[in-house]
Amino acid sequence: MQENTKYKILIVDDSAMNRTILADILEDNFEILEASDGIEAIQIIKKQNNDLSLILLDLVMPNMDGLEVLAVMNSGEWINNIPVIMISAENSPTYVERAYELGATDFINRPFNAYVVRKRIANTIMLYTKQRNLINLVSQQVYEKEKNSDLMINILSHIVEFRNGESGLHILHVNTITEALLKNLVKKTDKYNLSYKDISTIVIASSLHDIGKISIPDKILNKPGRLTPEEFEIIKSHSETGANMLSSMTEYLDEPLVSIAHDICLYHHERYDGKGYPKGISGDDIPISAQVVSIADVYDALTSERCYKSAIPPKEALQMIKNGECGSFNPILIECLDDVSDFLEKELRVNSSSKKNLNDIKKITNELLIKNEFSVSSNSINYLEQERIKYEFFASISHEIQFDYTSSPSILTISDWCAEKFNLPVVIVNPLTNEKLISFIGQPAIDLFKSEIKKTTPDSPVSQFTIKINIDNELRLHRAYCRANWSYDDEPKILSVIGKIVDIEDEHQKMQSLEKKAAMDTLTHLYNHSHAKGLISTMLSKEKNNYALIIFDLDNFKDANDNHGHMFGDSVLKKVAETLTETSRKEDISARIGGDEFLIFIEYRDVETLKNIVNRIHGQLNSIKFDSYNVMISAGIATTEQSGYNYDNLFNDADCALYYSKENGKSKYTFHDKKLNRVNVDITPIEN
Repeated sequence: MQENTKYKILIVDDSAMNRTILADILEDNFEILEASDGIEAIQIIKKQNNDLSLILLDLVMPNMDGLEVLAVMNSGEWINNIPVIMISAENSPTYVERAYELGATDFINRPFNAYVVRKRIANTIMLYTKQRNLINLVSQQVYEKEKNSDLMINILSHIVEFRNGESGLHILHVNTITEALLKNLVKKTDKYNLSYKDISTIVIASSLHDIGKISIPDKILNKPGRLTPEEFEIIKSHSETGANMLSSMTEYLDEPLVSIAHDICLYHHERYDGKGYPKGISGDDIPISAQVVSIADVYDALTSERCYKSAIPPKEALQMIKNGECGSFNPILIECLDDVSDFLEKELRVNSSSKKNLNDIKKITNELLIKNEFSVSSNSINYLEQERIKYEFFASISHEIQFDYTSSPSILTISDWCAEKFNLPVVIVNPLTNEKLISFIGQPAIDLFKSEIKKTTPDSPVSQFTIKINIDNELRLHRAYCRANWSYDDEPKILSVIGKIVDIEDEHQKMQSLEKKAAMDTLTHLYNHSHAKGLISTMLSKEKNNYALIIFDLDNFKDANDNHGHMFGDSVLKKVAETLTETSRKEDISARIGGDEFLIFIEYRDVETLKNIVNRIHGQLNSIKFDSYNVMISAGIATTEQSGYNYDNLFNDADCALYYSKENGKSKYTFHDKKLNRVNVDITPIEN
């Protein structure tokens, strides 16, 4: 708690008089929040649980009583961090015992003494504060120990790697591949009974798989050519050497990390058919940790450059492993590698040590928070609070059905707009069985939500599906976007789901509006160049008719801006765009390229027709008059007959013809002749 910051207390009581009495007693020393029933209390706890120092909770209340509030706090594990003192006139032993069973810290009977209340509150907060400080201190020490241990393992393993003349990323790549394979493996089968902690330990231990190579002479380890049989036998010895190095650490042999690292060192060159080394064991006699690191080691060796070979493309490397060209592997691990190959191809291309360290930090922190119930720092709490405020602000202005659902405790929080629009409470306890919510959204939608969320995974947490919702007595089709937030204990589990539900028709209209805005030039409301290019390219690819691309440029437009200002210049550009629209046909494509340049794409029957069209448009543009400024426009024309059906060729040739017009008197137009590789000067430009 920061200096001069008051501890925050939540008073929960359905009696306004009781809340006022308690607030009057405490407000000089504490910041007071109030809730009139259990539902409102849960809403406040959910938003501010990290900031609450204590809850004063009435026992008997409508909607949700004090015992039910305690049950929800237990379900959400909030009771571990927030002390609760019951204050009630109901002092039946049954109620009191049940309150203590559910985690209440203290019980005060009404009527009470104000001094006693203040002292018991202060003592409770002091005890919890000391406990939190102690947990923070221990968690930081454990975290530093874990981080330093991992750092030393990586340093040691990288010494071997760099000595081996490799890229410096092999250890990191093996870590990444091993982790991806293990996560996929536990989704496919429970045969190997791997927890998240097991996966984390195997990934760290994989860094030591080649530690035995520290004993191999440099001239053999880095030999660019083929090894002799004798040299290969020396290389093969690194497996047993590494295992013996770890076995010699007798004081650590019972540590899971050392035990797993020993197995990986010794067996990572064994093969599933028994044709590996050094022991020649087969199948699942090979520890699963070594099996996974083995295939990870081979995959990275194939796809990475070495002093004796070039890198093999990932898909080709995968096929080589499937074909058995690199030895025999567990079939289910080959399936896993196939499943994650696309992910690995991208991940290994961008992976870096800094990213790996960040991932490790997240895992360690997550392990500390979940396994040991450590609290987070005040900086983290403030950051989370800022994110919550931002979320609530965007939810309030979006006019969408936005929600946040926690499975344990089962609570649904919806945006204020949604609650007001559909006459629902902001916080709904046990929403999947709530009759009012079901009447609004329908049981099929509830069932579909549960089904779709079950399909998500930590690697694929996002789900989309369509549902029908009764709005104003009309069933309207909506699209739901959901993201499951996963955590790991012994097994992966979903902690919460966030999402939004949008009206598909409204979404389609908004999308059309956005697409239209993205396609338009904001000043002239013609197409922008990018969108026009797409439309024209599509037409050129489908229809082999006669087309012409005309580029227009305002001569001396800089004078308009310099002499009359940029607002005047903008009005000139708008007038040119308006004239271009009026003189072109509905099927023509008009666009502002940028600055003072425009284009129009037209279909024509023959050359004479094209000349007439160009005369008309060019003449109209050059007839635009302002009181103090005459518009003068040059143009260049390219045709598909001369330049072909490629947009870039058409544009470049029209631009070349435009340049010729501006260099030869301006306010003229010129055709480009591709055959002569120059403009066709036989067509006399119109003089103004």
